[in-house]
Amino acid sequence: MELKVIDMDHQGSGITKIDHKISFVPKTITGDVIDADIYKEYKNYNILKLNKIITPSSKRINPICPYYNTCGGCNISNLKYEDQLSFKKDKVKNIFKKYLDIDINPRVIPSIKEYNYRSKITYHNDSNLGLV
Repeated sequence: MELKVIDMDHQGSGITKIDHKISFVPKTITGDVIDADIYKEYKNYNILKLNKIITPSSKRINPICPYYNTCGGCNISNLKYEDQLSFKKDKVKNIFKKYLDIDINPRVIPSIKEYNYRSKITYHNDSNLGLV
């Protein structure tokens, strides 16, 4: 079915609605128009399986990591860098508001290095990835 992604959750999955029921779609971002099917249905929400992106969001980029679709370690690397910073700022604001009922305005300091700044890696044993 054709759907429009209207928001993103804190883990970076897209949010859409099917018959007024919240539905989460991994690997999608706000503004994407997608073709997806219900993968798992729960009482209050659905998890969808993305079939294809019909019209990509203007915020979308191609992730540079070749393992993006299988790993999950860089879940918002399909967003432009400026939009990643905005996503992270909004995430912090929303968490403080939801759990502490505090309105904050965090300061965002962009990095000079958009990529290749991490110094740690954690390997996982997952036969789907071919790692041992």
